[in-house]
Amino acid sequence: MISNDIKLTLYRIISGNLFFSVDDNVYEFRKISNQIKYEAELIYYKIINEEKYNEWIRLEDVEYTMTELGIWTHETNSMISKLEKSIENSKVELFNNFLYSDKTKKIRKTLESYKRQLERILDNKNSFVSSHTLEGHAENIKNEYMVCESLFLDSKKVFNSFNDINASGSYLKFNTIVLEINKNNISMSEYRRIARSDEWRSYWSCNKSNVFSGAVCDWSDDQRSLVNITKMYDSIYEHPECPSDSIISDDDALDGWTIVQKRKNEKSKSQKSIDNINPNLKKAQEVFLMAENKEDIDNILSLNSPESLNRIKQKVATINAVGSIDDINMPDTQLELRTQANNQLKNRK
Repeated sequence: MISNDIKLTLYRIISGNLFFSVDDNVYEFRKISNQIKYEAELIYYKIINEEKYNEWIRLEDVEYTMTELGIWTHETNSMISKLEKSIENSKVELFNNFLYSDKTKKIRKTLESYKRQLERILDNKNSFVSSHTLEGHAENIKNEYMVCESLFLDSKKVFNSFNDINASGSYLKFNTIVLEINKNNISMSEYRRIARSDEWRSYWSCNKSNVFSGAVCDWSDDQRSLVNITKMYDSIYEHPECPSDSIISDDDALDGWTIVQKRKNEKSKSQKSIDNINPNLKKAQEVFLMAENKEDIDNILSLNSPESLNRIKQKVATINAVGSIDDINMPDTQLELRTQANNQLKNRK
C-alpha cells in the first residue's frame, strides 16, 4: 500500500499545483507557464547585460575568488572528485554485499559520511554563487519573478506585479512564502518512491505516452521529472539481469547495480575498440597499451579481470622487491609452468 505522504505528493504532481499554508492563509502556487518562464529568462539576460560592466564577481571566476578569500583551496576540486568516486564505489560495495546485514550497516555509515562531506562542499559553493555573483543575482530575480506571477490567494494574484514587492514593503512576507514553497520541494528519493509505487504505475501502465494532459513542453517540472525517473525503472525491470525487488526498493543499492552494469558496458566497448584495432590481439595472453596520464592508466587497468589485476599486483610487488627480473622467473609464469608440468604427468599415467 502506498503511504499517505507519497499519495499526497503524487496527486500534487498530477494536478501541477501546490497548496500550502502561511499565517492561516492557504496559498496556491500554480504550475509556471511557458510564457512566464520565457519572460523570466528575458529578465535574467537583461540583468546580465545591464550589470556586466559593474563590479560583480562572474561565475567563471568563483573558484579563484573563493580561493583568494580562503574558503576554497586548489585541492578542493580533487577532493570533490575523490568523494564522488568513493560514493560510487560504496554503492557498488553495498550492492555486492546486500545480503550481509553487518557489512551493509558499515557500508551505509561510510556512504552517508561521504555524501555529507560532498554536500557541505557543494552547498558552500552554491551559496557563494547565489549571494555574490552576477549570475546568482540574476537567477534570484528570475525565480522571484516566476513565484510572483504564479502565486495566488483566493484565486487572486498575491502580488499585482514583481515591482510591488519592494514598493509595498512586502519583501518579508514574500520571503516567508518562498521559504515555505522551498520546504515543499520534492526530493529525488521521493520521486523514486512514487515511481515505484503501485498507485502511480497503475496510471503509467494504462497510457505511458499520454499520462499527463497536453504536450510534454506544457508539463510541470515535477511531472517531467517523475516520467523520466519512471522510464529509468522501466529499463531496470526489463533488463535481463534485473535485480531483486529488495534491491530495487533500496536507492543506494540500486545505484550500485546500475554502476556495475555501466562499468560492464564500458569495459565491453573498450575491449571491442581494442580488438578492432588489431583482431590478432584476441589471441594474445598479454597486451601492452601506452598510457599518457592517470585517467588512461585507470581505463586500461579496468579492461583486466580481477584475476589479471591480481597478477599485475604480484608482478609489481616482485619487481619492487628484487629490482630486475626475467619474465620466466615471475610468480605467475612459474605457476603456469608448474601447472603445465603437472598436467603432463597426469596425461602420462
